Amino acid sequence: MNKMRVKAFALVALMVLSTSLAVLDVSASNSKQYPVTRNPLDLATGDFDCDGDDDIVTASEMGNFLSILWNDNGNYQDRTDLWVSNNASRRAGFTDIADVGGVEVGDIDDDGQDDIVFYQGNIQVFGGTEVIRGNLTVLRNEDCAGTFSEDAVYTMGDIVWNFQIGDVNGDGVDDIVALELQDLASGTQRLSTYLGGSQRNNAATNHKITTLDNLANKVYADIRLGNFGEAVVGGPIGNDCDDLDAFLHFWPGFNAATGFSDGDWDNVSIVEFECTLDTFAAWNDPNKQHTIKLNSESGSFDIADEDNDGKIDTMAITNLTTVVLQSCAAAPCPSQSNWQQIAVSPTIGSFIPASVELQDVNQDGSIDLVVPTTSTITSLVGQSGNTVTSYSTDNLEDLNTVQIILSDGSRGYYQPQSMTVGRRPTMVLVGQ
Repeated sequence: MNKMRVKAFALVALMVLSTSLAVLDVSASNSKQYPVTRNPLDLATGDFDCDGDDDIVTASEMGNFLSILWNDNGNYQDRTDLWVSNNASRRAGFTDIADVGGVEVGDIDDDGQDDIVFYQGNIQVFGGTEVIRGNLTVLRNEDCAGTFSEDAVYTMGDIVWNFQIGDVNGDGVDDIVALELQDLASGTQRLSTYLGGSQRNNAATNHKITTLDNLANKVYADIRLGNFGEAVVGGPIGNDCDDLDAFLHFWPGFNAATGFSDGDWDNVSIVEFECTLDTFAAWNDPNKQHTIKLNSESGSFDIADEDNDGKIDTMAITNLTTVVLQSCAAAPCPSQSNWQQIAVSPTIGSFIPASVELQDVNQDGSIDLVVPTTSTITSLVGQSGNTVTSYSTDNLEDLNTVQIILSDGSRGYYQPQSMTVGRRPTMVLVGQ
């Protein structure tokens, strides 16, 4: 891939009855809408036909398909829908809805081709007692021919908060890490790791479970994988190994009867992966778990490696109309004192953000911000000098924006560039 080429943006526009995905060409400042299956909720990119161009796969929470948009020199007109309902019949009813809430791409079987992993949530029909358990399903890419076969189905707990794909143990093969609530009754939360490669379906050797803190104490809401930068004595190369650790965004504890406890909504727990044991460390190990506060009321978070040394040195969280950024001078940074908040939080404009993506958009070596927005904020100053703020519902009818906030290269940020997209986007993905 030519690193000097301007990147394009793909994002899901999610709203009731919304069935389109927008692709932004930043160099031309325009967007194109492509239809996908009903209620797209997540997307990922991968080169499924091995032509050197990234294709797009989308997940649908209210349908029975995954949609693949094939990249033809930047045009995504060709589309393939993959049937993923548990009912093989095309006459499947409402109770057979696949409820695909997440999708990721990686080479799980180590054959050099991008595979698809998707999550199906639990399904329970109103008034019924049967619960169809959620699962992670691996679809193996069949020789770049546009066909996929079911490789593995992993039964999950009550809720999978999120899952990520990456080479966690540094062996050169992609792995799957799921952050899940095993069951609401016990409050058991855990990291479920499925190591890829030739032994990927060997539960005894390649499936690892790491129990996390209980739901009553904290709610693990999201996960990112990245190299914390810790030294690992006894690693395979030079007494060290480059693995990926879990950055877990967590909220206050939750009780089904009383709701959320008092507490902060902006904490990130960094749980180190132990590559010598092929599993994550204990969540409460004081030497291998680190909690960092991001200093926001609440929001969506992301991580990045700004100096390109392979270690995470930047974290961000949305904070109403701004993005709070924390930076680490020299990773690893295990304590709060190692992280410094950027003095002036970049603004996203008069909008409420849905999420944030940290990427070097213009390839200048500095991390930029890409923020899809969901609501418009209007502020009026009265005669008394008081400011009245209202949240507009015009976005239910009008187009929304993705805000692109470029770094100035010296710890500051330019004013956001607004790119018009479909209605109420929920997430954004940067890719070529």
